[in-house]
Amino acid sequence: MIFILSLPINNFVAFLKGNNDSYQLYEVVNYDSSCNLTVANNDNKKFLAYGLKQQGKLEEALSLYEDLYYHGNRDIAVVNNLANIYFLYDETIRAESLYHFA
Repeated sequence: MIFILSLPINNFVAFLKGNNDSYQLYEVVNYDSSCNLTVANNDNKKFLAYGLKQQGKLEEALSLYEDLYYHGNRDIAVVNNLANIYFLYDETIRAESLYHFA
């Protein structure tokens, strides 16, 4: 029983020490850190794309959002953020089609 309860605590300790990908993603989003990250799953990829978009690194964010979208990840956050970036680049037809999809 004690071992089962310690699993989340161990993950949290690793997070606080900055020893895992989640902490590096947290830094990117909250501290404008320039870590070079490789993301292993779609959830982390969405989080990283959002962080890059917040930092104004639209080309990198666009690349990640397009990769997610064209590989079948059509959740509302991906579609909406992709449409927002297209709108900023004056690609209104693409943006509007995604807004209607969302």
